[in-house]
Amino acid sequence: MDQKQIAEFLKRFKSFAQTQWTLIPRKKNLDSIMEMGITIAQVKTTLLGLKVTDYCSGPDADRDRKDIQVWVFGAKINDHEIYIKLSDDFRGDQAKCLSFHKAEFPLRKPLKESEGAK
Repeated sequence: MDQKQIAEFLKRFKSFAQTQWTLIPRKKNLDSIMEMGITIAQVKTTLLGLKVTDYCSGPDADRDRKDIQVWVFGAKINDHEIYIKLSDDFRGDQAKCLSFHKAEFPLRKPLKESEGAK
């Protein structure tokens, strides 16, 4: 994946997330947030702090809505690796976080790995 495309997506996502964003209230998301003892404000701070090197995969077609693209990123909170799936659907001028939960498998961050190999 092209770093410029990832940076452009993150810039666009964050510009919407500054003012209006939503975390899809799936049980897995809410349970993970509670287990980690973090607040929704901390979730937002984590999303706004994502970097190109946190990129894992995407854009890929959303499994439920083929007209929407999703991007996967990873972050660390309190020694927990967090799986983050973001939507490129900015209708209603809001950013959507589809998944924010403890990773169920090790996340591969290809840009972080290539950065470390230099």
